[in-house]
Amino acid sequence: MRSDWRLLAVLLRPHAGLLALAAALSIAASALELMPYWLLVELALAIAGPSASLATLAGLTGAILLAAVLRLLVFGGANIASHTASFRVQRQLREHLLDTLHRAPLARVQGHAGDLKKTVIDDVGSLDGLIGHTLPDAVAGIAVPLIAAGWLLAIDWRMALASLALLPIAIWAYRRSFRNLDELLMRWHAADTAANTALLSHVRGMATLKAHHRVASSIAGLRQAVHALATLAESVTRQTAVPYALFFVALSTNLMAVLPLGILLNARGSLAPADLLLFVTLGAGLTAPLLRVLSAFGAMQRQLLGVRRIGALLALPGLAEPPAPAAPPDHAIRLRGVCGGPADGPDTLHDLWLDIPGQGYTAIVGASGAGKSSLLGLLTGAMELRAGHATLGGIPLASIPSATRAAWIACVFQETLVFAGTLRENLLIANPQASATDVAAAVRQAGLSALLACLPDGLDTHVAERGASLSGGERQRVAIARALLANAPVLLLDEATSAADPQTELGIQRDLRRLAGRHNVIAVTHRLAHARLADRIVVLDQGRIEAVGPHEQLLASCSTYQRLWEAQGRGHAWTLSRPTFPATAS
Repeated sequence: MRSDWRLLAVLLRPHAGLLALAAALSIAASALELMPYWLLVELALAIAGPSASLATLAGLTGAILLAAVLRLLVFGGANIASHTASFRVQRQLREHLLDTLHRAPLARVQGHAGDLKKTVIDDVGSLDGLIGHTLPDAVAGIAVPLIAAGWLLAIDWRMALASLALLPIAIWAYRRSFRNLDELLMRWHAADTAANTALLSHVRGMATLKAHHRVASSIAGLRQAVHALATLAESVTRQTAVPYALFFVALSTNLMAVLPLGILLNARGSLAPADLLLFVTLGAGLTAPLLRVLSAFGAMQRQLLGVRRIGALLALPGLAEPPAPAAPPDHAIRLRGVCGGPADGPDTLHDLWLDIPGQGYTAIVGASGAGKSSLLGLLTGAMELRAGHATLGGIPLASIPSATRAAWIACVFQETLVFAGTLRENLLIANPQASATDVAAAVRQAGLSALLACLPDGLDTHVAERGASLSGGERQRVAIARALLANAPVLLLDEATSAADPQTELGIQRDLRRLAGRHNVIAVTHRLAHARLADRIVVLDQGRIEAVGPHEQLLASCSTYQRLWEAQGRGHAWTLSRPTFPATAS
């Protein structure tokens, strides 16, 4: 918990002036909040008195209204100051977190979209409540009772103590209500994250679910995640309902102690009627503002968990960028006894030994789950290298900064992503300084020309988020054109043409083969007919390299490759025959 407060202090330090102003204005607003109580007592006494003048009554009424208006203005100033600080903190922190994620190893962040979204959007957003509301509320909630208690103690210490008589009960009830709060909040975060992730997956797969006429309640994982969150909420409510009700009553019913004692003291002549009226109006609600403090404390506990998750993201290992190495003499890839896999999973690659020259076309083949995408992921940083040595141009991959790796390696992932915006903006992500000639060449080589010819705005056509307005093949061609525009010496493609039509795919494959004359092109493919175009074929089986060589050599010597080739051959030869029926007698 201390580390959470330290991190929060670091985040708030640049805005200490605004926060101090917000606190000062909150205290001033709290003092002004008490003024109407005293003025109301004076007004009541003036009305009840025998010689109240209209001018006196009008003056007191005006003073009450003025105090209320001043309080609103001062409170508004406190809100403006605290929210200005809040928005500045959120902006700077989100920029810092996004920069951190950009520099973080891909293996550390891939597959954690739900957690990352909750931290960058929700947890940072919760700081608005903490800075803009919780802290000012806590200051005001403490200031009002302290100022009022000091005032009432100066008038009559007995009545002041009566105003606080139920406070010990409220404190006990609060502690009873929120025992094991840290554990409950951690469980809530886990359940909320699971529901968040399941809901995000459901939204992304909406088209598939609609195609199978499935609704959210019929998806077991989503239903379980939402029900688990609801069950936890019910459990927490049952645990806290009775003590929290007692806590609320104890803080808001001081009149039960104040009124009897005040009447008794007044009857004995030791408490003036004016003071009795003041204690009834002000003392009876003396502890009520503490509800804001304790509510703020509960909110702060939840928000500090968000600060903890922000700190964990900022402290991701491997963020230090090594110095950029000099350009290598070639871009050959060498693997020596390499083992690796996803950051949060077991190894999917085992003892890989492989040499890929700096230029040429290399195909990676194997059955589903053989480790093809994992091998490309190792080169892009999406998979962790846990044993062995992997080099690019003689430089260890681990020592290549992310910016340099992006300049040397362009990749098209199996799941292509097109951002909301124009097609031109999507292509220029890879190379913002690319010329119109470069863009045209990438469009032609990726087979995008036919699509652009059908669009009235061409490259300036807007596409929906995640490329929803494009077909799967069109998204793949956009991703290929983007990778080609990067003009990186190494080009990695993970089933990059699987959604394209056969004619377009063949054209793209031929262009890639031509690019291999000056680039190191490495492509994962299931279609062995395309793998035949490669200079070398790497056959993977269960995360291990079984064989490397050209098509004819592997067909003669590699049993796995033979099985794959024969299976695809049978698939291509398979047709639907026309059924024949025996003749029937007329």
